[in-house]
Amino acid sequence: MIKLINYITIALIPLHLIKVPLFRNASLNILDLLLLLSVLTNLTWIIRKKYLKNFLNISLLTKIAFLFIFIGFFVSFLFNTTKINIFDNLGILKSFLFLPIFFSWTVSFLVNKSLLTIKNILLSYLSMSTFLASTGIFYFFTKELTFDGRVEIFLDSPNHLAILLSLSILLLINLINSKKYFKSPILKYFLLLLLLIHTFSTIATSSTGAFLTLIVLLFVFFVKEIRNIRYNNLQLLLLAIIFCISITLLFSQKITSSLGYTQKSPPTSTDSRIVIYEVTRQIIANDYLTGIGPGNFQEKYLSKQRYNPPFPQWAVPHPHNNFLLFLVEGGLFSLFGIIILFVSKWNTKKTPLGALIFFMLFYLLIHGIIDTTIWKNDLSVIFWLFLGILLFYPKEITISKI
Repeated sequence: MIKLINYITIALIPLHLIKVPLFRNASLNILDLLLLLSVLTNLTWIIRKKYLKNFLNISLLTKIAFLFIFIGFFVSFLFNTTKINIFDNLGILKSFLFLPIFFSWTVSFLVNKSLLTIKNILLSYLSMSTFLASTGIFYFFTKELTFDGRVEIFLDSPNHLAILLSLSILLLINLINSKKYFKSPILKYFLLLLLLIHTFSTIATSSTGAFLTLIVLLFVFFVKEIRNIRYNNLQLLLLAIIFCISITLLFSQKITSSLGYTQKSPPTSTDSRIVIYEVTRQIIANDYLTGIGPGNFQEKYLSKQRYNPPFPQWAVPHPHNNFLLFLVEGGLFSLFGIIILFVSKWNTKKTPLGALIFFMLFYLLIHGIIDTTIWKNDLSVIFWLFLGILLFYPKEITISKI
Protein backbone atom coordinates (compact mmCIF):
# COMPACT_ATOMS: atom_id res chain seq x y z
CA MET A 1 0.00 0.00 0.00
CA ILE A 2 2.78 2.43 0.88
CA LYS A 3 4.35 1.95 -2.55
CA LEU A 4 1.06 2.52 -4.31
CA ILE A 5 0.33 5.73 -2.39
CA ASN A 6 3.67 7.29 -3.34
CA TYR A 7 3.59 6.24 -6.98
CA ILE A 8 -0.03 7.41 -7.37
CA THR A 9 0.86 10.77 -5.85
CA ILE A 10 3.47 11.31 -8.57
CA ALA A 11 1.19 10.03 -11.33
CA LEU A 12 -1.65 12.34 -10.26
CA ILE A 13 0.37 15.54 -9.95
CA PRO A 14 -2.01 17.51 -12.27
CA LEU A 15 -4.73 17.19 -9.62
CA HIS A 16 -3.30 20.31 -8.00
CA LEU A 17 -5.79 22.08 -10.27
CA ILE A 18 -8.72 20.69 -8.24
CA LYS A 19 -9.19 22.48 -4.93
CA VAL A 20 -11.14 21.51 -1.83
CA PRO A 21 -12.36 24.60 0.09
CA LEU A 22 -11.68 24.66 3.83
CA PHE A 23 -12.73 27.99 5.30
CA ARG A 24 -12.75 31.63 4.29
CA ASN A 25 -10.02 32.02 1.62
CA ALA A 26 -8.20 28.79 2.55
CA SER A 27 -8.26 25.61 0.50
CA LEU A 28 -6.36 22.38 -0.11
CA ASN A 29 -5.89 21.01 -3.59
CA ILE A 30 -5.99 17.28 -4.29
CA LEU A 31 -2.22 17.12 -4.80
CA ASP A 32 -1.68 18.67 -1.35
CA LEU A 33 -3.90 15.98 0.16
CA LEU A 34 -2.01 13.23 -1.68
CA LEU A 35 1.36 14.67 -0.58
CA LEU A 36 0.17 14.91 3.01
CA LEU A 37 -1.14 11.34 2.90
CA SER A 38 2.14 10.10 1.43
CA VAL A 39 4.29 11.93 3.98
CA LEU A 40 2.20 10.67 6.93
CA THR A 41 2.17 7.11 5.55
CA ASN A 42 5.93 7.18 4.96
CA LEU A 43 6.64 8.58 8.42
CA THR A 44 4.39 5.95 10.01
CA TRP A 45 6.36 3.19 8.26
CA ILE A 46 9.68 4.78 9.27
CA ILE A 47 8.64 5.03 12.93
CA ARG A 48 7.17 1.50 13.03
CA LYS A 49 10.39 0.08 11.59
CA LYS A 50 12.39 2.12 14.15
CA TYR A 51 14.25 3.98 11.40
CA LEU A 52 13.53 7.46 12.75
CA LYS A 53 17.13 8.03 13.88
CA ASN A 54 18.42 7.00 10.45
CA PHE A 55 15.79 9.13 8.75
CA LEU A 56 16.96 12.23 10.62
CA ASN A 57 20.59 11.45 9.85
CA ILE A 58 21.13 13.82 6.95
CA SER A 59 24.31 15.83 6.54
CA LEU A 60 24.93 18.93 8.66
CA LEU A 61 25.39 21.04 5.53
CA THR A 62 21.99 19.96 4.22
CA LYS A 63 20.38 20.81 7.56
CA ILE A 64 22.01 24.25 7.53
CA ALA A 65 20.82 24.86 3.96
CA PHE A 66 17.20 24.04 4.79
CA LEU A 67 17.45 26.12 7.97
CA PHE A 68 18.51 29.12 5.87
CA ILE A 69 15.64 28.56 3.43
CA PHE A 70 13.02 28.18 6.15
CA ILE A 71 14.31 31.13 8.19
CA GLY A 72 14.44 33.31 5.08
CA PHE A 73 10.86 32.61 4.05
CA PHE A 74 9.61 32.73 7.66
CA VAL A 75 11.13 36.18 8.21
CA SER A 76 9.87 37.32 4.81
CA PHE A 77 6.41 36.04 5.70
CA LEU A 78 6.42 37.91 9.03
CA PHE A 79 7.55 41.21 7.49
CA ASN A 80 5.21 41.17 4.50
CA THR A 81 2.03 39.31 5.42
CA THR A 82 -1.22 41.17 5.98
CA LYS A 83 -4.72 40.08 6.89
CA ILE A 84 -5.57 40.24 3.19
CA ASN A 85 -2.82 37.95 1.86
CA ILE A 86 -2.07 35.71 4.84
CA PHE A 87 -3.89 32.67 3.48
CA ASP A 88 -2.40 33.08 0.01
CA ASN A 89 1.11 33.33 1.44
CA LEU A 90 0.63 30.33 3.72
CA GLY A 91 -0.81 28.36 0.82
CA ILE A 92 2.24 29.06 -1.33
CA LEU A 93 4.65 28.01 1.42
CA LYS A 94 2.59 24.87 2.01
CA SER A 95 2.28 23.79 -1.62
CA PHE A 96 5.52 25.08 -3.15
CA LEU A 97 7.95 24.46 -0.29
CA PHE A 98 7.01 22.49 2.83
CA LEU A 99 4.96 19.59 1.42
CA PRO A 100 7.24 18.99 -1.60
CA ILE A 101 10.37 19.05 0.60
CA PHE A 102 8.99 16.62 3.19
CA PHE A 103 7.62 14.37 0.44
CA SER A 104 11.07 14.34 -1.19
CA TRP A 105 12.76 13.64 2.14
CA THR A 106 10.56 10.65 3.03
CA VAL A 107 10.55 9.22 -0.51
CA SER A 108 14.35 9.48 -0.70
CA PHE A 109 14.62 7.53 2.53
CA LEU A 110 12.29 4.80 1.25
CA VAL A 111 14.38 4.62 -1.93
CA ASN A 112 17.47 4.25 0.25
CA LYS A 113 15.75 1.37 2.05
CA SER A 114 14.77 -0.17 -1.32
CA LEU A 115 11.07 0.03 -0.52
CA LEU A 116 10.53 2.37 -3.48
CA THR A 117 12.45 2.23 -6.74
CA ILE A 118 13.62 5.15 -8.83
CA LYS A 119 12.61 3.29 -11.97
CA ASN A 120 8.98 3.12 -10.82
CA ILE A 121 9.06 6.74 -9.66
CA LEU A 122 10.12 7.80 -13.15
CA LEU A 123 7.55 5.53 -14.80
CA SER A 124 4.85 7.10 -12.60
CA TYR A 125 5.96 10.48 -13.84
CA LEU A 126 5.95 9.20 -17.44
CA SER A 127 2.35 8.00 -17.09
CA MET A 128 1.36 11.49 -15.96
CA SER A 129 3.21 13.28 -18.76
CA THR A 130 1.80 10.85 -21.36
CA PHE A 131 -1.69 11.92 -20.33
CA LEU A 132 -0.68 15.58 -20.69
CA ALA A 133 1.01 14.98 -24.07
CA SER A 134 -2.00 13.06 -25.43
CA THR A 135 -4.31 15.81 -24.21
CA GLY A 136 -2.04 18.32 -25.94
CA ILE A 137 -2.49 16.52 -29.27
CA PHE A 138 -6.27 16.52 -28.78
CA TYR A 139 -6.25 20.26 -28.04
CA PHE A 140 -4.05 20.90 -31.08
CA PHE A 141 -6.33 19.17 -33.58
CA THR A 142 -9.50 20.59 -32.04
CA LYS A 143 -7.97 24.10 -32.27
CA GLU A 144 -8.23 24.69 -28.50
CA LEU A 145 -5.21 26.99 -28.53
CA THR A 146 -4.03 30.22 -26.94
CA PHE A 147 -4.54 33.54 -28.71
CA ASP A 148 -1.14 33.13 -30.40
CA GLY A 149 -1.78 29.55 -31.56
CA ARG A 150 0.04 27.60 -28.84
CA VAL A 151 -1.02 24.50 -26.90
CA GLU A 152 -1.31 24.90 -23.13
CA ILE A 153 -4.27 22.54 -22.41
CA PHE A 154 -5.56 23.24 -18.86
CA LEU A 155 -2.24 24.39 -17.39
CA ASP A 156 -1.05 27.93 -16.61
CA SER A 157 0.87 28.46 -19.84
CA PRO A 158 2.38 26.69 -22.87
CA ASN A 159 5.80 26.94 -21.20
CA HIS A 160 4.45 25.14 -18.13
CA LEU A 161 3.30 22.24 -20.31
CA ALA A 162 6.57 22.22 -22.25
CA ILE A 163 8.61 21.88 -19.05
CA LEU A 164 6.66 18.84 -17.87
CA LEU A 165 6.86 17.16 -21.30
CA SER A 166 10.55 17.93 -21.88
CA LEU A 167 11.52 16.04 -18.73
CA SER A 168 9.83 12.95 -20.11
CA ILE A 169 11.53 13.42 -23.48
CA LEU A 170 14.85 13.07 -21.63
CA LEU A 171 13.49 10.06 -19.76
CA LEU A 172 12.22 8.35 -22.91
CA ILE A 173 15.49 8.89 -24.80
CA ASN A 174 17.29 7.25 -21.88
CA LEU A 175 14.89 4.30 -21.72
CA ILE A 176 15.02 3.71 -25.47
CA ASN A 177 18.81 3.59 -25.40
CA SER A 178 18.87 1.40 -22.30
CA LYS A 179 19.72 -2.28 -22.71
CA LYS A 180 19.11 -3.07 -19.06
CA TYR A 181 15.45 -2.26 -18.41
CA PHE A 182 13.59 -2.72 -21.69
CA LYS A 183 14.83 -5.50 -23.97
CA SER A 184 11.57 -6.28 -25.78
CA PRO A 185 11.45 -4.86 -29.36
CA ILE A 186 7.70 -4.29 -28.99
CA LEU A 187 8.26 -2.25 -25.87
CA LYS A 188 10.95 -0.26 -27.65
CA TYR A 189 8.46 0.65 -30.40
CA PHE A 190 5.93 1.64 -27.75
CA LEU A 191 8.50 3.94 -26.11
CA LEU A 192 9.28 5.44 -29.53
CA LEU A 193 5.56 6.16 -29.97
CA LEU A 194 5.48 7.86 -26.56
CA LEU A 195 8.54 9.90 -27.54
CA LEU A 196 6.78 10.99 -30.74
CA ILE A 197 3.66 12.01 -28.78
CA HIS A 198 5.69 14.00 -26.25
CA THR A 199 7.79 15.65 -28.94
CA PHE A 200 4.76 16.65 -31.01
CA SER A 201 2.99 18.22 -28.03
CA THR A 202 6.17 20.01 -26.96
CA ILE A 203 6.60 21.48 -30.43
CA ALA A 204 2.95 22.55 -30.32
CA THR A 205 3.67 24.66 -27.22
CA SER A 206 6.16 26.74 -29.26
CA SER A 207 8.25 27.08 -26.10
CA THR A 208 11.59 28.58 -27.10
CA GLY A 209 12.92 27.98 -23.59
CA ALA A 210 12.17 24.25 -23.78
CA PHE A 211 13.80 23.85 -27.20
CA LEU A 212 16.93 25.78 -26.20
CA THR A 213 17.27 23.89 -22.92
CA LEU A 214 17.05 20.49 -24.61
CA ILE A 215 19.69 21.58 -27.15
CA VAL A 216 21.97 22.88 -24.38
CA LEU A 217 21.61 19.66 -22.40
CA LEU A 218 22.41 17.58 -25.49
CA PHE A 219 25.54 19.68 -26.05
CA VAL A 220 26.53 19.37 -22.36
CA PHE A 221 26.07 15.60 -22.49
CA PHE A 222 28.35 15.19 -25.51
CA VAL A 223 30.99 17.50 -24.04
CA LYS A 224 30.91 15.53 -20.80
CA GLU A 225 31.35 12.25 -22.65
CA ILE A 226 34.15 13.56 -24.88
CA ARG A 227 36.02 15.36 -22.10
CA ASN A 228 35.16 12.72 -19.46
CA ILE A 229 34.13 15.41 -16.97
CA ARG A 230 33.16 14.17 -13.51
CA TYR A 231 29.56 14.82 -12.53
CA ASN A 232 30.44 16.88 -9.45
CA ASN A 233 32.72 19.14 -11.52
CA LEU A 234 30.03 19.46 -14.19
CA GLN A 235 27.47 20.27 -11.50
CA LEU A 236 29.54 23.16 -10.08
CA LEU A 237 30.43 24.48 -13.54
CA LEU A 238 26.83 24.54 -14.76
CA LEU A 239 25.57 26.08 -11.52
CA ALA A 240 28.20 28.82 -11.67
CA ILE A 241 27.19 29.64 -15.26
CA ILE A 242 23.47 29.63 -14.39
CA PHE A 243 24.01 31.86 -11.36
CA CYS A 244 26.16 34.36 -13.28
CA ILE A 245 23.61 34.58 -16.10
CA SER A 246 20.82 35.04 -13.53
CA ILE A 247 22.61 37.99 -11.92
CA THR A 248 23.41 39.46 -15.35
CA LEU A 249 19.69 39.42 -16.21
CA LEU A 250 19.13 42.10 -13.57
CA PHE A 251 21.06 44.49 -15.81
CA SER A 252 19.54 43.29 -19.11
CA GLN A 253 17.74 46.59 -19.73
CA LYS A 254 20.96 48.57 -19.43
CA ILE A 255 22.87 46.03 -21.51
CA THR A 256 20.29 45.88 -24.31
CA SER A 257 19.94 49.69 -24.35
CA SER A 258 23.69 50.11 -24.71
CA LEU A 259 23.56 47.71 -27.66
CA GLY A 260 20.89 49.80 -29.36
CA TYR A 261 17.99 47.39 -28.80
CA THR A 262 14.51 48.94 -28.76
CA GLN A 263 11.20 47.42 -27.77
CA LYS A 264 9.24 45.85 -30.62
CA SER A 265 5.65 46.68 -31.48
CA PRO A 266 3.78 44.69 -30.40
CA PRO A 267 6.16 43.72 -27.55
CA THR A 268 7.75 40.28 -27.68
CA SER A 269 8.35 37.87 -24.79
CA THR A 270 11.95 39.14 -24.78
CA ASP A 271 10.69 42.70 -24.28
CA SER A 272 8.48 41.53 -21.41
CA ARG A 273 11.34 39.74 -19.69
CA ILE A 274 13.70 42.71 -20.02
CA VAL A 275 11.15 44.83 -18.15
CA ILE A 276 10.47 42.06 -15.60
CA TYR A 277 14.18 41.72 -14.77
CA GLU A 278 14.57 45.51 -14.49
CA VAL A 279 11.62 45.74 -12.09
CA THR A 280 13.01 42.75 -10.17
CA ARG A 281 16.29 44.64 -9.77
CA GLN A 282 14.41 47.64 -8.39
CA ILE A 283 12.52 45.44 -5.92
CA ILE A 284 15.69 43.66 -4.77
CA ALA A 285 17.44 47.00 -4.23
CA ASN A 286 14.86 47.81 -1.53
CA ASP A 287 14.04 44.37 -0.10
CA TYR A 288 17.10 42.18 -0.65
CA LEU A 289 17.49 41.25 3.03
CA THR A 290 14.02 40.09 4.03
CA GLY A 291 12.44 39.70 0.59
CA ILE A 292 8.89 40.71 -0.30
CA GLY A 293 7.17 37.55 0.93
CA PRO A 294 5.87 34.48 -0.92
CA GLY A 295 3.37 35.29 -3.64
CA ASN A 296 3.72 39.06 -3.41
CA PHE A 297 5.68 39.64 -6.63
CA GLN A 298 2.66 40.58 -8.76
CA GLU A 299 1.65 43.36 -6.37
CA LYS A 300 5.19 44.72 -6.05
CA TYR A 301 5.70 44.51 -9.80
CA LEU A 302 2.61 46.61 -10.51
CA SER A 303 3.58 49.14 -7.81
CA LYS A 304 6.71 49.94 -9.84
CA GLN A 305 4.71 50.98 -12.91
CA ARG A 306 4.92 54.69 -12.10
CA TYR A 307 8.72 54.52 -12.22
CA ASN A 308 8.87 52.81 -15.61
CA PRO A 309 7.50 53.08 -19.16
CA PRO A 310 4.21 51.22 -19.79
CA PHE A 311 4.64 47.52 -19.05
CA PRO A 312 4.39 45.16 -22.06
CA GLN A 313 2.99 42.48 -19.72
CA TRP A 314 0.85 43.04 -16.64
CA ALA A 315 0.17 39.56 -15.25
CA VAL A 316 3.58 38.62 -13.82
CA PRO A 317 3.37 36.39 -10.71
CA HIS A 318 7.12 35.72 -10.49
CA PRO A 319 10.45 37.09 -11.80
CA HIS A 320 10.97 34.37 -14.45
CA ASN A 321 14.19 33.08 -12.87
CA ASN A 322 14.69 30.57 -10.06
CA PHE A 323 17.60 32.26 -8.28
CA LEU A 324 15.96 35.68 -8.50
CA LEU A 325 12.72 34.25 -7.14
CA PHE A 326 14.40 32.95 -3.98
CA LEU A 327 16.16 36.29 -3.51
CA VAL A 328 13.19 38.55 -4.20
CA GLU A 329 10.55 36.54 -2.27
CA GLY A 330 12.64 34.86 0.44
CA GLY A 331 15.51 37.30 0.87
CA LEU A 332 19.23 36.67 1.18
CA PHE A 333 18.88 33.83 3.70
CA SER A 334 16.74 31.75 1.33
CA LEU A 335 19.09 32.44 -1.56
CA PHE A 336 22.07 31.30 0.53
CA GLY A 337 20.16 28.16 1.49
CA ILE A 338 19.30 27.11 -2.05
CA ILE A 339 22.86 27.84 -3.21
CA ILE A 340 24.23 25.56 -0.47
CA LEU A 341 21.93 22.76 -1.65
CA PHE A 342 22.98 23.29 -5.24
CA VAL A 343 26.73 23.18 -4.52
CA SER A 344 26.47 20.20 -2.14
CA LYS A 345 27.62 16.86 -3.50
CA TRP A 346 24.97 15.11 -5.56
CA ASN A 347 25.51 11.37 -5.65
CA THR A 348 24.77 10.24 -9.20
CA LYS A 349 26.30 6.83 -8.44
CA LYS A 350 23.60 6.13 -5.89
CA THR A 351 21.57 4.49 -8.64
CA PRO A 352 22.10 3.49 -12.29
CA LEU A 353 19.50 6.14 -13.11
CA GLY A 354 21.35 8.83 -11.18
CA ALA A 355 22.85 10.38 -14.32
CA LEU A 356 19.39 10.66 -15.88
CA ILE A 357 18.00 12.39 -12.77
CA PHE A 358 21.04 14.70 -12.84
CA PHE A 359 20.19 15.87 -16.37
CA MET A 360 16.45 16.09 -15.64
CA LEU A 361 17.24 18.25 -12.62
CA PHE A 362 19.52 20.46 -14.69
CA TYR A 363 16.79 20.80 -17.29
CA LEU A 364 14.74 22.56 -14.60
CA LEU A 365 17.69 24.73 -13.59
CA ILE A 366 18.77 25.72 -17.11
CA HIS A 367 15.23 26.43 -18.28
CA GLY A 368 14.85 28.21 -14.95
CA ILE A 369 17.17 30.97 -16.19
CA ILE A 370 14.28 32.46 -18.19
CA ASP A 371 11.27 30.87 -16.45
CA THR A 372 10.34 29.95 -12.91
CA THR A 373 10.51 26.17 -13.13
CA ILE A 374 10.50 25.20 -9.43
CA TRP A 375 7.77 27.41 -7.98
CA LYS A 376 4.50 25.80 -9.03
CA ASN A 377 2.55 23.02 -7.32
CA ASP A 378 3.57 20.26 -9.73
CA LEU A 379 7.03 21.52 -10.67
CA SER A 380 7.97 22.05 -7.01
CA VAL A 381 7.21 18.41 -6.25
CA ILE A 382 9.32 17.20 -9.19
CA PHE A 383 12.21 19.55 -8.46
CA TRP A 384 12.52 18.68 -4.76
CA LEU A 385 12.00 14.97 -5.48
CA PHE A 386 14.86 14.84 -8.01
CA LEU A 387 17.11 16.96 -5.81
CA GLY A 388 16.32 14.87 -2.74
CA ILE A 389 17.14 11.60 -4.48
CA LEU A 390 20.64 12.86 -5.33
CA LEU A 391 21.18 14.83 -2.13
CA PHE A 392 19.72 12.91 0.82
CA TYR A 393 21.35 9.73 2.14
CA PRO A 394 24.54 9.48 0.03
CA LYS A 395 24.95 5.72 0.65
CA GLU A 396 25.16 3.91 -2.68
CA ILE A 397 22.43 1.47 -3.61
CA THR A 398 23.36 -1.69 -5.44
CA ILE A 399 21.92 -2.23 -8.90
CA SER A 400 19.94 -5.27 -7.75
CA LYS A 401 17.93 -3.07 -5.38
CA ILE A 402 16.75 -0.59 -8.01
